[in-house]
Amino acid sequence: MSAAIAVRRGKVVVLRGDRLQGETIPGWRFRHTVDVGLAADGDRLVVLAVVARARGHAAFVRTGPDWGPWTQIPGWKGAAGDVAIRAERSPADLAAHLIAR
Repeated sequence: MSAAIAVRRGKVVVLRGDRLQGETIPGWRFRHTVDVGLAADGDRLVVLAVVARARGHAAFVRTGPDWGPWTQIPGWKGAAGDVAIRAERSPADLAAHLIAR
C-alpha cells in the first residue's frame, strides 16, 4: 500500500491509500492506486493519486479540507509521484508542484 506524510499545523499527517489518518478522503474513486502524494500548508492539503490503467498510468490531484473535485493531470508519464506546495507571495497564493517518478 502506498503512503505519504506531511506536517500540517505542527502535526504529522499520514495518508495510506485513501485514508488520511483514519478518515477516508471523500470521493476517492480509484480502485488501482499505485502511489499517493501529500503536501500541507496550514489547514490546506494537496493529495496526489497515481493509478494504474490499461494503457499506463494516470494521476489526479485534489485539495482539502473542503475537497474540491479531482483534476486529472494531462500527459502524466510516471508510475509514482510526489507533490510539494509553496506560497508565492501569500499563503492564499499557493503553487502545487507535481513530480512524476
